Amino acid sequence: MIGWRAGLRLFFGCALLLSCVPAAAEVVEITSGRLLVDPSDHPPPDSARWEPVSLPDDWAERRPGLEGNAWYRFELPPLESSEAAPLAIHLPEFNMAAELWLNGRLLESCGRLVYPVSQCWNTPLLATLPAGLLTREANRLDVRLYTYAPYGGLSAIRLGPLAELAPRHARQLFLQVTIPELFTVLAAVVVLFMASFAASTRDSVYLYFGAVVASWALAMTNNWVEEIPVRPMVWQWIVHQGFDWLGPLCVLFTHRLVGLQRPWVDRGVVAFGVASALATGWAATRGLPTFHDFSTAGHVGTLLVGSYAQVMLFVFFRRLTPLQRVFFVVGGSGTIILGIHDTLIQTGHLARDVPHLFPFAAPLLTISFAAILTIRFLRTFNRARQLNVTLEERVQQKHAELEASFERERRLERERALAQERERIMREVHDGIGGSLASALATVEGGGSRDDVQDSLRGALEDMRIVIDSLDPDVEDVGVLLGMLRGRLEPRLRRHGLRFEWQVEDVPAMPSYGPGDLLHVMRIVQEAIGNTIKHSGAKSIRIATGVASSTGNGDCVRLEVSDDGCGLPGGAADGPGRGLSNMAARAGEIGAKLEVRERAGGGTTVEVLLPLGA
Repeated sequence: MIGWRAGLRLFFGCALLLSCVPAAAEVVEITSGRLLVDPSDHPPPDSARWEPVSLPDDWAERRPGLEGNAWYRFELPPLESSEAAPLAIHLPEFNMAAELWLNGRLLESCGRLVYPVSQCWNTPLLATLPAGLLTREANRLDVRLYTYAPYGGLSAIRLGPLAELAPRHARQLFLQVTIPELFTVLAAVVVLFMASFAASTRDSVYLYFGAVVASWALAMTNNWVEEIPVRPMVWQWIVHQGFDWLGPLCVLFTHRLVGLQRPWVDRGVVAFGVASALATGWAATRGLPTFHDFSTAGHVGTLLVGSYAQVMLFVFFRRLTPLQRVFFVVGGSGTIILGIHDTLIQTGHLARDVPHLFPFAAPLLTISFAAILTIRFLRTFNRARQLNVTLEERVQQKHAELEASFERERRLERERALAQERERIMREVHDGIGGSLASALATVEGGGSRDDVQDSLRGALEDMRIVIDSLDPDVEDVGVLLGMLRGRLEPRLRRHGLRFEWQVEDVPAMPSYGPGDLLHVMRIVQEAIGNTIKHSGAKSIRIATGVASSTGNGDCVRLEVSDDGCGLPGGAADGPGRGLSNMAARAGEIGAKLEVRERAGGGTTVEVLLPLGA
């Protein structure tokens, strides 16, 4: 079993051998012909002012500043083609758009050759030579080229069997167009995953890596998008921003990956990106030659900025795990080498027919750094899992302690509530039942009448029943409460010769009122009726309910007790525990509003407003 180093050497060795395989003997390269700059859309005549030309032809070097429509003409020897062995023409590289004409007939086209022309600069062109267009004498091949300065040019043309040229064309198309297309899809997936990781982990390193991938994907769209949606200069500016922002974003990502705090560098690289965008935006308004110079300078700058990010990763190499270091070396170093290679093509230091390799850097760097971030995420996840185990043990321990504490609190709360309820019942028994029994005893001892004794004992029974009724947990409605009270008080009123008017309507339930609150309500009603019997000399008593609004309390249940007696006597509020002050105190304890007023036409009205939100 071979090691990984031997495997890498074997892979790159095979790739080198395949790249050095010579062309088949049947394939020939056409490197000389004639050129005519002419705006016509059909091949010009031979009598035009053609000039000799050799391929590859680089307009930036030989005809700087020239753009528009031009014709290349090549004389081909007698050719024979058949269905079994068809011939083909292969244009490996041209800029910006091209058409192939054979013997005056249109053979193949890459797209639109009127402004704005199709962006076919990165798409190789392959055309099969139909047997019907070939002659046994000389054949004429015309190439129509439309380009923008300073990007014009045409590589050497290959002529040979379709079986030989088709695989070359397919391989070149895959490397130059299909890979950038696939990377765009991969980039979209990576950006979504990074955004999800950033949102779930609150770690900005994933967000910045997603931004790096998105920036690179934007730059790579220029390799495969042929029909651009905007004007050419606007499109060039947009796609170049993808590359120019790549360096600054790599720096921001690297700082966060290795935990490096350098705010001044962060601000500096962002300022570089903004300045580059503004400069190339201005250059785009001046035309392609100026834009080409500015964008080339921006590309060199972003390579330098990106190199700083690589240096920082080397400096802080120890902060990466061994496996992360392997991915970093492969992805980072390979990206710089490929970027320098394509920059040399753009600056003219390498021939224009040399294939662009930078599209390979996109998936290489994306996969490498995605692996680094995945390792980082897994390490963080494992640490979090270990911490969770420890935390879970501590939580269980604290949970047990809290359960014991809560149980003590619940026991104390039950004891406290029981003591309060006992105290309340004892107070009510003392003030109500005890007072009535004491009154009955005093009447007996003082030789009072039998009716007086019976009345005192009935009052004691009524007080006891009222206390018992208030303990019913199902009673939440004031109407039900008053109905229970009515059964207790109505016989007493008849004995005193009072007419009882009942005007109780259905009102909302009041679940927030407990037994003590309900007992206060019943005591207020009982107190009001008792005052009427003792002090008013009334002939009738009316109890009414409804819903009303109160300032500061909102919607309330209105409870009203009124009579047709003599009004408010001066001593009505002076009796110990039996006066108006007693009712006011009870109303205050349950948050109710009490009002005692003269009734129109004579008598007294006691109104209680019970807040529904209590």
